[in-house]
Amino acid sequence: MWQTICFCPPGMLEDERHHFLDLYGRYIQSGKHGAQEINQVDLGLSFLSLLTPDEALTVLQERRELITRSQEWLECQDQSNDVMHMLTLDHIGTMLEAERSWLERSIRHLRISALI
Repeated sequence: MWQTICFCPPGMLEDERHHFLDLYGRYIQSGKHGAQEINQVDLGLSFLSLLTPDEALTVLQERRELITRSQEWLECQDQSNDVMHMLTLDHIGTMLEAERSWLERSIRHLRISALI
């Protein structure tokens, strides 16, 4: 579950998900990642090392917007009395909040690095 949340957050539109998965498939097949090992925690982060700091900043800002949309999506979900459903939603919310927090720190770090 957490891989899906990090790789294709719930707020990602279906066409965005297909586009990303298509790009990622081409990336893997191209071999352009070279000897770099693919990030096993979050496949989406495998691209960061190939980007300039400005490009990485843009990507992380867009991902932050996606996480925000996912958090908004989560708030609209049925908060039923089913314990397993509530636990699942809580888990998704926890993962999204952790991702948003990491993105905020990373964006701040890239902005500070650009000023140095």
